[in-house]
Amino acid sequence: MVIYSYGDNMNYKRIFKRETKVIVYVVIALTIVLIGSSYALVFQVKNNNANQVVQAGGLEVTYSTTNTISSNSCLVPKADDETSGGCSFEFTVTNKGNLPSAYTVSISNITVSGKTLMDWKYIKYTLTRKLGTTTSTVASNKLLSSVPTTNSKRVLDTNSLALSQAVTYTFKFWIIDDAPPSVIKQYVSLNINVDNTVDEAKAATVSLSAMSGQKGLFEIKDISPKISTYSNNTTTTDEKKEYRYTGSNPDNYVYFNCQNVANLETCEKWRILGVYNVPFNNTIETRLKIVNMDSNITKAWDSTSNKYDASAIKKYLNEEYFNSLSESARNFVTNAQYTTNVVTDKNIMAKDLLVNEQESDDKISTRVGLMSLSDYALASGEEITLENTEQLNASWLHKGANEWLINPNADNQVYAINADGTIGTSLPSEEKLIRPVVYLNSDVTFVSGSGTFDDPYILK
Repeated sequence: MVIYSYGDNMNYKRIFKRETKVIVYVVIALTIVLIGSSYALVFQVKNNNANQVVQAGGLEVTYSTTNTISSNSCLVPKADDETSGGCSFEFTVTNKGNLPSAYTVSISNITVSGKTLMDWKYIKYTLTRKLGTTTSTVASNKLLSSVPTTNSKRVLDTNSLALSQAVTYTFKFWIIDDAPPSVIKQYVSLNINVDNTVDEAKAATVSLSAMSGQKGLFEIKDISPKISTYSNNTTTTDEKKEYRYTGSNPDNYVYFNCQNVANLETCEKWRILGVYNVPFNNTIETRLKIVNMDSNITKAWDSTSNKYDASAIKKYLNEEYFNSLSESARNFVTNAQYTTNVVTDKNIMAKDLLVNEQESDDKISTRVGLMSLSDYALASGEEITLENTEQLNASWLHKGANEWLINPNADNQVYAINADGTIGTSLPSEEKLIRPVVYLNSDVTFVSGSGTFDDPYILK
């Protein structure tokens, strides 16, 4: 072993620690990257004030200087088992947007003109994340040089945040105990990156499901079909849940039928009925069902038939009307099964109406349909019946017009919504308002939006 002498027989390690307190320069930067824009927000740690907040879009990052690196004294060699020493950097990421978000935390070098940066093989780090009351260790006593590189950044953590969730990270780093003397007078210049995007890997149905209990969306209890699959001698049961928007004015607006996708002013504002389980190609797909609330089309159902599959109104909606939609709108829609079961009892709870629809064999495959009795009733709550006039009148689906629904009755008539919000039946030859309904493809995602009238969801 070689002992370096300095003054009064001070060994190399002591010299190193003393010298680096003076000459190692530390810079930490915080970068936020969002959809469509990039913000390089550089904080030189020695100049920071406590609890700086950076907000762009739905992401908020709070930089805490509880352990401010105000000088170079923290960056000194230390052993992994030493509890003291090292530099700490803490920041909190909060999802204040309207959709669940995926994000990565990564680290990269910042070039310092005319200076030599220290090789990361001489720097170790520990990273912890605290979500709620639970603190977990992402990495412990790990060399920065061992972190995999993606697009010139070394990714420290990949995770996601639900609505309103916040996670606090503590990043601690130090010089390894046996770093060589050559690192003296080198610079450590690190850039902590928080890359935040809407989780586009998740379908819009998944994003909405995560919002259950918010924005007027609720889960329908105890009706979800259980789908069993068998693979590798194992049976897996997947519960498919359903959700509906309820109340007087939920946040369920979505841009649709845009004549020019680059100009939102050319779009119509439809509304989302909910998240549905739809039979498709011998399986069950989870899809959004949307309704054109601003339709002013009036048509007779048919001259004689009260069955939707044989009706003139179905022919009109799936030919002339569907072909009138923009190309982008048509691309969002494929065939889906609509239930057209006969309903004989109006004094039945909305949830049971849905169960009867799910269990019925009266289904047709088509692209455009109309609302069912359960669609209309569940917008007022799962426990109400079609006789609960007051609740039906208060629903966001009540438009104050006479309009067709998709269900027939047993007397060659068709169910309809009356102008006062109640449910009645009419002969198919009568003319009433029709509000077209479509199921969106299961892979449709949300690009942005909060679902309000002024900020509808944008589809992709």
